[in-house]
Amino acid sequence: MLKIKNTMLLLIIGALLAGEMRASDIDRSVVEVQVTIQTTDPFMPWRRETPKVRHGFAAVIAPGRAITTENLVRDHVMVELRRARTGTKTAVRVAEADPQTGAAILTWENEPALADLTPIALATTIPTNAEVTIVQFNATGQIQHDQARITEVAVAPLPDAPGTMLMFRALTSLNTGDRGAAVLYRNKLAGLVLQSDRSSQTCRILPSAVLRRFLEDTRLPPYHGVAVAGFSWASLVDPVKRAFRGMEADGGGIEVVHTIPGSGADGVLKPGDVILEWDGADLDAQGYYDDPEFGRLLLPYLINGRRRPGDTVMLTILRDGECRDIQLTLSRRQDADALIPENTAIEQPEYLVDCGLIFRELGGDLLRGGGEKWMLRSNPRLVYLYLTRSQDPEQPGDHVVTLVGILPDPVNIGYQHIRDGVVTAVNGEPIRCLADMFRIVDRDCGIRRLTLQSCGQDIVLDPEGRDEANRRLAEVYRIPALRYQKQTTATGK
Repeated sequence: MLKIKNTMLLLIIGALLAGEMRASDIDRSVVEVQVTIQTTDPFMPWRRETPKVRHGFAAVIAPGRAITTENLVRDHVMVELRRARTGTKTAVRVAEADPQTGAAILTWENEPALADLTPIALATTIPTNAEVTIVQFNATGQIQHDQARITEVAVAPLPDAPGTMLMFRALTSLNTGDRGAAVLYRNKLAGLVLQSDRSSQTCRILPSAVLRRFLEDTRLPPYHGVAVAGFSWASLVDPVKRAFRGMEADGGGIEVVHTIPGSGADGVLKPGDVILEWDGADLDAQGYYDDPEFGRLLLPYLINGRRRPGDTVMLTILRDGECRDIQLTLSRRQDADALIPENTAIEQPEYLVDCGLIFRELGGDLLRGGGEKWMLRSNPRLVYLYLTRSQDPEQPGDHVVTLVGILPDPVNIGYQHIRDGVVTAVNGEPIRCLADMFRIVDRDCGIRRLTLQSCGQDIVLDPEGRDEANRRLAEVYRIPALRYQKQTTATGK
């Protein structure tokens, strides 16, 4: 049965790539998506935020399947589809959502209200400067068409997610489109709107090349995700630095700055290596290469757009003045392995409340809890750490443990003003993650001394009043559990 389903899915994908649709069928190929979201309070992680509703769109790509953007369905508790010109809503399931690709798949079975939806074909090539059409609904459910022109094809950061991906930038009218809005080129799906900026009348589009790769990778579970190499790099345009590396002033090549422990680059590349060629493509001094399909692109697309986890690529590097060829095996980046995970899943983060002190690991969700201008409102030290080292733990399993805040109580009097502190040691013992803290607190029956980074003094607590204080705090602040620890981390990460 599984083999039959997989064969049917391959035929569907093939039909998508080769098929054509009529313009009159678009109202049966684009659906509105209503997402009910409910996130955890990043500062009091035992609480749930008030549910909110997010609206966007999806494109039907096969019977019982639609594709949309991951940032639309993130933190969902329920997803519903609404047809054009009708108020009827149908609940569907999120089959796969990958923040590193930016795409998500919605599925449903035996839903009469969605039975006559028509799959739309994926566009194979979209010329630079192509005129495209953005399709969405208005408030009354009527189809709207907005003309746009692609102005840029580039590798760019995904919104509020780790990594970069190939994107189109398009110039539109004021009606720039919501997340997941279908972008058509000659009545085929050229991409999905990822992010809009009405002030500049532009939008970012996840192109069909990325959608096609995502569909191919998800056709046979399990989904293996996006390939990464595991190193950071810098451009090498400074002639003085190029001369120091023994290179010509007008040549190419980029410099390796850091390798991520446990990645494919760990032990293969070294800081100071100069990468001249990657997988057969020459790199210039800014990290660009000539892509046969999209023109001048940055190196990351050679990795996450042209390769998959487990692939081995050949590099030509300059090390200690000598050119050499080396092999590097690509891997998959797991968000949980980052020093500062994005926490894009709806899973509740681990936390500990002891004597009113609230601890959790630093994640992207905690920083973004500051609102739209979180980079200005959050602790500058934490923002700097996020911008410079979010993917780079010194050792596998390292995370940043933060003292989020303190619930005022006589047991912690004098410390109530402290918040956003990075915890480096508990009871005199260094920690690398929250699992270390759980272990020490259980062993010592509480926190006696807490060391914070960039703090002139330790926080010292009286263990004698701990149990009574925790009981009092749980009652006053209505905390159902003073700690949440995942089963997999009980013995450390």
